[in-house]
Amino acid sequence: MTNRDLTDTYRQLKALECAITALAEAASLIPEDDDHAALVRVLSDRIETEFEALQAKVIESWSLNTAA
Repeated sequence: MTNRDLTDTYRQLKALECAITALAEAASLIPEDDDHAALVRVLSDRIETEFEALQAKVIESWSLNTAA
């Protein structure tokens, strides 16, 4: 993997992280009595958790590639 590939992947991860953060913030603004509030919060939390796991795996992969 080249430095450019790493940079592009990093930028894509950061862009996705910003979108997920925006979703989480928007979900927190939905009133409790809204019919879809619970669903949006659960989905937001799930997406955030899955992203964090993916990000950790990508960073681990970078570390392994750099060490090799």
